[in-house]
Amino acid sequence: MGPFGPRGRARIVRADPGPARAPRALSVRAPARYRASTVGLVISLCGRLLVVACLVLSGLALAPSALAQRGAASGRARSSSARSTSAGSTSAGSTSAGSTSAGSTSRRTGRAAGASHRSASARRVRPRARRGPAAVAEIAATPPPGGSVSVGRHNRGRLLFGAPLRESEHLRLRQPGSAEHHGTDELVGLLARVSHDVAAAHPGARLTVGDLSGPRGGRLRPHRSHRNGRDADVGFFVTDAAGQPRAPEAFVAFRADGTSRRDPSLRFDDARNWTVVASLVGQADVPVQHVFVASGLRQRLLDHAARIGAPASLVERAALVMGQPRRGGRHDDHFHVRVYCAPDDRPRCEDEPPFHAWVPAPAPAERVAIRRSVARDRALRTRAARRARAARSARRSARPAADGPDRATPGG
Repeated sequence: MGPFGPRGRARIVRADPGPARAPRALSVRAPARYRASTVGLVISLCGRLLVVACLVLSGLALAPSALAQRGAASGRARSSSARSTSAGSTSAGSTSAGSTSAGSTSRRTGRAAGASHRSASARRVRPRARRGPAAVAEIAATPPPGGSVSVGRHNRGRLLFGAPLRESEHLRLRQPGSAEHHGTDELVGLLARVSHDVAAAHPGARLTVGDLSGPRGGRLRPHRSHRNGRDADVGFFVTDAAGQPRAPEAFVAFRADGTSRRDPSLRFDDARNWTVVASLVGQADVPVQHVFVASGLRQRLLDHAARIGAPASLVERAALVMGQPRRGGRHDDHFHVRVYCAPDDRPRCEDEPPFHAWVPAPAPAERVAIRRSVARDRALRTRAARRARAARSARRSARPAADGPDRATPGG
């Protein structure tokens, strides 16, 4: 064909490459220097792990002996302290007796005192302020000079050394056997005074009192308040249709027109109930903050006061104190009386607005002190409750199960 191809193109003639060589096989083995470094790293890690394991095992083996040595050292320190104390007392006695070796005695006393001081420092015995449940118990067990103490707010507080309200010739309890008849000294004294005032104006009248607070305050169901001894439920005075006084065993609910909701024969006694309100708001020794009562009955009492010619200042004060609460029941079967905190109970007792014009309101600095004291007392109580719950759970977990799976059964 010549040097040109079939279509006239030049043909490139390659030189003979010779015999074909076999392809070179790929090697997966790393170079020798890499292999040596990897083996060394593995050996180093294994050595370090072995050292750590040996240290852990030796520490576990030496722990009991270290504890024993520490106990022996503390025992020797206590015995040294006792010997030094006895030596100090002996040397002091010989000095007071007029011993001739005054110099040596003083040196021995100094050495004994130094040893006693060193042993006391080693034992770290120093007085500390009591905290937590112990502090709460100490506060609760120390009666104040003024008697009862109202702590916190009316809806989140407690009562210390509450005074019990007892029945008398002019006062009766709705549930005599109940323990919810404790309050502050001021509230209990006010209720006794009101019962005497009503009996003086209406011979034979006997005031009916319901719940106050528990012996230590706190939650009193079903009430939202009644927690710190400053609230009391006072029943209405009742007459029959002929106007004769009646003394029902339970509280009686009334409508705005004075008729009973359950018993048509009972009527709301305007005269004696107004005497109760006038006695509550007409004195200044124990300022009354609220007398909760249904709106219709409140207006009925104010109308009765205007008819009998009661002093205008007294009527105006009663209008400010009486009212239906924004939250709560209708209070159509009893008066709910709440008094202000006593001056002796502050700053542990906290009042909420309103502060009436005839009651001195606490200064801003005093309000800050009251809030801080109430918050501190609340935190202390919360911490004590948590520790008590933890202690109860620990006792429960430590108590063996009565019917556990490992308990042997008779005859088994």
